[in-house]
Amino acid sequence: MAIQKVARLGALRGAALNDAKVVLADEATALLHGPACLTVVHRTARSLFSGGGGGAGRVGSGVSVGGVDLPRWRAPAGGTVVDALVGLGLAATRSEARRLVAGGGARVGGEPCGDGAALLPELAPGGEVLVSAGKKRHGVVEGPAEQ
Repeated sequence: MAIQKVARLGALRGAALNDAKVVLADEATALLHGPACLTVVHRTARSLFSGGGGGAGRVGSGVSVGGVDLPRWRAPAGGTVVDALVGLGLAATRSEARRLVAGGGARVGGEPCGDGAALLPELAPGGEVLVSAGKKRHGVVEGPAEQ
């Protein structure tokens, strides 16, 4: 990246600063993993965070971010949000998971969940939903095995 481009991006303020962050992240990713991986990274980011591909938080199989597979957990019948957070390793204990939910840091399918005792959405066999703890930790809850 040219020094002039870095200086121009460094001068941005407000909403334009987010665009600069995307450019810098793309450049760093291309340096580390090669430019070919940017297509996969962009597609994955859109599916995780912009509601693309059938609704926010709905994911397809084989979801990875930057080549790192997301943790997966098969939900039992009657599984709760707290169960999912612990099962995915996004919280070390049930108490920690309940605090995360109470603090507004847990999302299921892209939507905040206000109650840790809430049941996970009913997933069709082979269905999946994204569960997030904060902005940067995510996992995939799988529905029952296809029969």
